[in-house]
Amino acid sequence: MIDILNRWTRAILHHSETATTIAEAVIEARSAGADLYGANLYGANLHEADLYGADLREADLYEANLGGADLREADLYGANLRGADLYGANLRGANLGGANLGGANLYGADLYGAKLYGANLRGANLRGAKQFVLRIQGSRDEINAIDDDVRIGCLRNLLAQWLLNYQEVGVAQRYSPVEIAEYGAHLRHIAACLEIRKSITSEATA
Repeated sequence: MIDILNRWTRAILHHSETATTIAEAVIEARSAGADLYGANLYGANLHEADLYGADLREADLYEANLGGADLREADLYGANLRGADLYGANLRGANLGGANLGGANLYGADLYGAKLYGANLRGANLRGAKQFVLRIQGSRDEINAIDDDVRIGCLRNLLAQWLLNYQEVGVAQRYSPVEIAEYGAHLRHIAACLEIRKSITSEATA
């Protein structure tokens, strides 16, 4: 018998008489259409769990084991994933906006198409992740880069296009000359990081 509780109110979101693990209870809850918004899954073992498309907004997954889990298209907006193990997890298309991924292990995770706007990635292990992820808080707008897909504020473009046009875009967005120079430096930093990552990847596969 396992209960999944709300992280704030401790109300029962789903009660299972048959599940023997939290992973079974979560999958059962999803099948039953239970609302797992804000679910308390602190330290849960969800290793290789099928959570495709799961609604886990603002869930507490602190130090949870999500290694190898299928989290494609999952909604993890605002979730607490601090210290979580996401080794090799499939996060393609997942919504991680505003999520706390501080200190999380994302080694080898697939972040293709994942939404990371506003996510806290401080201290996260992104080595080996299928996408290079970089977040920079500029003086005006935040920069989020996933490989060469770069978003500055609400504007999105490939890095090569940004490097060609950032000055014109900056003028159009009414950035000051100093701010335009700052964002140019940030973009060149992203380009340099990508080159270093390519070199590391080449050495690792040689």
